[in-house]
Amino acid sequence: MLMRRSLPVATSPNEQPVVTQNRHAAAQQSAEQVAASPESKRTGTNAVHSVNAAKMVRRSQPLALARKMVKLAVPLVQAAPPATHRKEYSPHMTQNLIAPPILAHAGALLSNYDVIFCDVWGVLHDGLKAFPTTCDALQRFRNNGGTVVLVSNAPVPGPRVSAMLESRAVPDDTWDDIVSSGELALQHADAMGYRTIYCIGPTQRDAATFLRVKAARTDFDDAEAILCTGLNDDMTETADDYRPLLEKALARKLPFICANPDLVVDVGGKQFLCAGAIADLYERMGGEVFWAGKPFANAYEAAHASANKLRGAEVPKSRIIAVGDSLRTDLKGAEAYGIDAIFVASGIHREETMGATSLSEAKLQSLFAPPAPQPIAVMEKLVW
Repeated sequence: MLMRRSLPVATSPNEQPVVTQNRHAAAQQSAEQVAASPESKRTGTNAVHSVNAAKMVRRSQPLALARKMVKLAVPLVQAAPPATHRKEYSPHMTQNLIAPPILAHAGALLSNYDVIFCDVWGVLHDGLKAFPTTCDALQRFRNNGGTVVLVSNAPVPGPRVSAMLESRAVPDDTWDDIVSSGELALQHADAMGYRTIYCIGPTQRDAATFLRVKAARTDFDDAEAILCTGLNDDMTETADDYRPLLEKALARKLPFICANPDLVVDVGGKQFLCAGAIADLYERMGGEVFWAGKPFANAYEAAHASANKLRGAEVPKSRIIAVGDSLRTDLKGAEAYGIDAIFVASGIHREETMGATSLSEAKLQSLFAPPAPQPIAVMEKLVW
């Protein structure tokens, strides 16, 4: 974790946080207020900013593979009881599915929380440049006494994530701490006491991780475990290119440490396969995988511990909200951990959520049909 001093915590006059009992109702009320606003009536779009669904210029295989894997991998974790009241689903309700509330502004909703667990890629930046509205929303949240912990599946340690944020013009006052899957993977490798590790991933890009490995980096034949930060060449390779290596690893029963559970990452409108695609294949072959990061509990437990330390007290889960763009990692992880979540639709699921000029309620109904994890609200981008 990369921790910085948090802003003072805002509390009510009697020093007890005010808790909204039903945040789904609050989100719905916010959506209705937006719909009734002059801007909404003038534009006829519920004041939701339109966005052009970026057309993939990379070959379609990664996205098609990711969509197939999402169906396979969504039940990766057992869900805890949801943080808010939700209706039970039965097949007879199919015709009456309701999309989560669509918000143009999240300020009123976020005021019900003390801590945000915020995703990075696809939410805070697109891999190339920062999203100004997201930065502004997080800054306002912190200025009001909130705490922001960035929870990233970047396969590198926190200081490297911080440097990458700076290079993408993300202001350093948008966050208080960073929990990265790369850091969690390194901690696991250290805890297991592996003496030798075989590394998969781009050496230069992920040097910050590989240089932190305490075990000796070795050839495959001498390795006690595999550490994967990504594909060696995500421009030309697919997960299946690693099948021969994985078959050898399976025969030797080598444990596989996945430093990035994401299947794909969105970089400036292009999507590339991640370490999670290889790990998913190895696990389906019968291999042992340690998943460092979202949607697994290790990421949320680390982020929660950081928030507690920053705020100087135990933060109830009812006062924490996640913001993310992935059903498989961000939303499933939040649901399993028992916290609310806002879904940012302009990330990796944009083709499944966007209409011609704005969010499509019909597409959202389809995307969030049970048993998909349910967000408390949907936004194109996070806007205060």
